[in-house]
Amino acid sequence: MDHSSERVFFDQKHKLARRQFFIRTSVIAVAAALGIVGAEAALETTHASGGVQALPLYRLVKNDTGNHFYTTSAKERDDAIHHNGYRYEFVAGYILPKQENGTVPLYRLVKGSSTYIDHFYTTSAKERDDAIHHNGYRYEFVAGYILPKQENGTVPLYRLVKGSSTYIDHFYTTSAKERDDAIHHNGYRYEFVAGYVFLS
Repeated sequence: MDHSSERVFFDQKHKLARRQFFIRTSVIAVAAALGIVGAEAALETTHASGGVQALPLYRLVKNDTGNHFYTTSAKERDDAIHHNGYRYEFVAGYILPKQENGTVPLYRLVKGSSTYIDHFYTTSAKERDDAIHHNGYRYEFVAGYILPKQENGTVPLYRLVKGSSTYIDHFYTTSAKERDDAIHHNGYRYEFVAGYVFLS
């Protein structure tokens, strides 16, 4: 599939997800206006799957090394920008803060020193443990929950890697074009789809 037809397909899926999201939030807004549910309940489902508010997964890149970092915390994002030399790029997608039926944890690990740092995200407990016991990573926490298979309103989160034992960067993107550019022009190797994240 060429990039233009792939982009059209992505745009159609994105429009459908937005339409479903608009219908869902419109029903909630009407219910709130009629007093059926409180205004707070309406706000809590702005980005939702099954009534759970999804969190933005912020994507940042370190200015000097090019290493990527992903977080759902606005405070952590801002601290990384103001104190650790990161530059904010955009929201990579939306993930759930707690486990729902059909979702899996996205484990966050870190490895590095003062000269470089790599943040590594995986849904595999075995891969998490192997990274800790054999590759020098330290487990931080569950970053959030994502889907292991595609559903309406979700897109694949592609996982790529570049580097060696002395320098490594794990890179995650929902854009097939960005994935391909990273492979062909920036020295990344494509691994697989890490899971599926929400568009909104």
